[in-house]
Amino acid sequence: MQTIPLPTGAAFFAQRAELEGTSYILDFSWNARQAAWFMSVFTADGDPLVRGITCVSNRLLLRRYKSNVDLPPGDLMMLDPTRTIDVPDFEQFGTSVTLTYFLAEELKG
Repeated sequence: MQTIPLPTGAAFFAQRAELEGTSYILDFSWNARQAAWFMSVFTADGDPLVRGITCVSNRLLLRRYKSNVDLPPGDLMMLDPTRTIDVPDFEQFGTSVTLTYFLAEELKG
């Protein structure tokens, strides 16, 4: 398991993340109308792999896209240890709810 630090206070940002030996670009945007964060995943070269995933808590975010072999072998989750936040608001993102990567090996059980 790997926690990916997220900046706070920015409505749009992109950052690189090294996941099981491969570099990816994770792009995040806050949609005020829907009161939700959205994530897109790109290759290190900027090629899109998946776009517009709603960042809900305590659910595997990439699971439904696993047919795309270029995605990380594990999965990402917005982890809420209290299990009380369904969709993190602007202030909870990266503070109360953290982005966590689960290794492929950890998901096999």
